[in-house]
Amino acid sequence: MQNNTLDLISGAYTNFLWESLEDVLAQADSPAHIYNVLKALHDCGKDKETFMFVRALYDIAGIAFPDVVEELDGNGNTRSAYITELLTDVENII
Repeated sequence: MQNNTLDLISGAYTNFLWESLEDVLAQADSPAHIYNVLKALHDCGKDKETFMFVRALYDIAGIAFPDVVEELDGNGNTRSAYITELLTDVENII
């Protein structure tokens, strides 16, 4: 899958996820802490765990995990590229 496709997928869902999380988190700096955890996991090559954490964030936010994002979990390279795009989108948000 091309990176521009992953960019579009991440861009379509990350902002809504992040806004939803901000509505349920009690501390103002919690989104930055979540970003730091995601980045640390990804930087350590733990993309499967990072993806599972993203799935948990959707649960916490009370929104359905998008099917198109779920499909990205089947391939390690695609999963990693998606997480990179998600981190970029989150950086732009925070």
